Formats: sequence, structure tokens, C-alpha cells
Amino acid sequence: MKRCLAVLVLLTSVSLGAAFAGTINIGNGATGSNPTGLNQPLSPVLVGNGSDISVYLQGSAAITNTFLLALIVPNVTAGTGVNSPASLTLYGSFPGGSTPCPACAIGSLTFQGTLSSTSGTKLSGLGGALANFSDSLNATNFDTFDHSAGVTPMSFGVYTWTITTGELSGSNHPLIDFSIPEGELNGSIFAALTDNGNSTVWTNSGGVETPEPATAALLAIGLLLAGFVARKRQPA
Repeated sequence: MKRCLAVLVLLTSVSLGAAFAGTINIGNGATGSNPTGLNQPLSPVLVGNGSDISVYLQGSAAITNTFLLALIVPNVTAGTGVNSPASLTLYGSFPGGSTPCPACAIGSLTFQGTLSSTSGTKLSGLGGALANFSDSLNATNFDTFDHSAGVTPMSFGVYTWTITTGELSGSNHPLIDFSIPEGELNGSIFAALTDNGNSTVWTNSGGVETPEPATAALLAIGLLLAGFVARKRQPA
């Protein structure tokens, strides 16, 4: 009986911890298939070509006024190969309608430095504004993802934008949607850090993965053939 009670207490504490943990997820936009970044596959969440991404807060995660949106780009140095968000839409409680946000603003692009793909260096190792990012955001994980996306990285350029949202509480499940019409380079990775020190971890950061042109063409041909076969099978 005592053993059962102990197991019950342990399970309860674990479930409560999971329910109230402060997490930040990257998703593929408010109208995407995985806006909150909670659906598989993870490590990281796939965000297509990055033309629309979302940052979702839950549990004890909170923003007092601003957060950092970081972009880690393979084989890119300062000043090249990065597209800035064109617009921001706030959902105070997601799902639900957008919320007016007069204070919302996207700061200018800042180059934070370069990581070697073979060093295992942590994003936080660049220091300064990046010091509180999760240790799981490191060059080893970035390198593994990029190889799976068909990219061979020699280094990673790290960029940030300071995003002003005003006060947001994860208990309300807010979502911030960013439109990036031109998308980002294949193998790029998004992460976020609030001014309360809440960071995305590797499993819920966002990875840009786009098919090669040849793969996309083959997929389109396959869909056309499937449609043709389906029509041929229809009774006259």
C-alpha cells in the first residue's frame, strides 16, 4: 500500500511539473499545421521554408516586455543571407483571434557572431544577450539537423531581433506569428529567449527544411500521376 502511494505521489508530481513547466515552442505559423510546435516531428520542429513562423508560450514562461528571436544560419557570415520578419501578429490566447498590440515592434537585425560546426560550441557561449539560451542549443545539434536537411555546414552565423510585445504570460497560451515572405535558407534554425530567462530547448526550436528542386519536381509529378490514375479508375 505504501509503495503504491509513493508511486502515485511521484506520478502526480511529474505530471504537475510537466503541466506547469515554462516552455517556449517554435511553430510553423498561426495558420500552419503545427502552430504551437507541440506536434511531431520535434528535434527540432520543422517550419517549412520559414516564410511563416510562430513563437508559443505556455506554463510558467513569461515575457515582461521583450524577447530575442534568434536565427542560426549555416555557412553565412555578417550581413548576408538573412531575411527579416515583415510583420508580427499577436494572439493573446491561442487558438483565438488576434489581439491588438500597439506596442509590438520588430527590432533591427543584429549579428551576434559565428559558431564552428565541429566545435560543439553552445549558442550561450557567445555571451552577452545570448548567455541565457539553453545549453541544448549547440553546434553539435545544429550540425546533425543540417546534415538531415541536406546541408553540410562549415560554420553558423548567429543573428537576433529584439521583439517588443509587452507583458505576456504563458498561462494564457499566447502566440506571436511572424511573416517572412522570402523565407530563410535551408538548414536555418529559429530559437527564442524571453527577458525572464525562458529559452527554447533544442527539441522545440524550429528548423527550416525545404526539399531540393529535383525532389520537389518528383513530388509534383507523383501527385499528378496519382490524380490521373484516380480519374482513370472512376466509372464512366
